[in-house]
Amino acid sequence: MKNILMLLLTLIMVSCSNKTINKNENSKEVATKIDSKNLFKTKWKLIELRGNKIENTKFTLDFFEENRFAAFAGCNNLGGEYKVENTFKITFSKVISTRMACEDMKTEQEFSKVLEMTDNFIVDGKILSLNKGRMTPLARFELIRK
Repeated sequence: MKNILMLLLTLIMVSCSNKTINKNENSKEVATKIDSKNLFKTKWKLIELRGNKIENTKFTLDFFEENRFAAFAGCNNLGGEYKVENTFKITFSKVISTRMACEDMKTEQEFSKVLEMTDNFIVDGKILSLNKGRMTPLARFELIRK
């Protein structure tokens, strides 16, 4: 019950947040600020999923303190826990989701699968890549809030 309440609070925080990153901020400065120790202070917008560019997306991924994450998957909200090890390994677990039915669920389902498969990440400037092993990135995100 406690985990469900924490997730609901996380989802509420995500929906109420509308901060954006300063557009004049240097990408190299951002890259040095974002690492496994402070990933939790960031919000990302999906720009590529399994090699396909995603334009005008509302898909987002937020990292919060206490290893919590929340995501908006186009129609439904996702949330759960993430764990970072060795500065680049990441896993998502205890993922829960709202269950609204929408017209096109294909991208949303793929987004959810990617979170389950991810085992490492790379931050390059304002781009976050979620990966599995040495494969090409499963998903790429652009930083929208630090």
